[in-house]
Amino acid sequence: GVLFTYEAALGSAHTALASTEDEAKSVQLVSEIQSSLAPKEAPKQYNGQVRKVAYLTFDDGPGKYTAELLDMLKRENAKATFFLIGSNVKAFPDLVKREDAEGHYVGMHSMTHNYKKLYTEGHYVD
Repeated sequence: GVLFTYEAALGSAHTALASTEDEAKSVQLVSEIQSSLAPKEAPKQYNGQVRKVAYLTFDDGPGKYTAELLDMLKRENAKATFFLIGSNVKAFPDLVKREDAEGHYVGMHSMTHNYKKLYTEGHYVD
């Protein structure tokens, strides 16, 4: 899926899900990343107007459209953040290398996206 998001939209839902030590460390890492991404200077002005910034994030990749997406981003001189699924990384390793080589941020979303392994029955929508 494709998600268009604005700054500081990461992590809040993950905090409630932290139940193990590893998950707590992940939540802490997300919090640190959020802090590091916070604006460190006043908004930029262009022709007397404050410029707004939209952050592009793409989840659950890479996939069959990732190469085309990377071509578009390159053509528009735009950067994005890609949150990957481990099983897709195995299927498309060259696309992951390309995402990194072209200056995009890359992070892991999950290994399999198998909600049945993450949550007890009745605590997720399949």
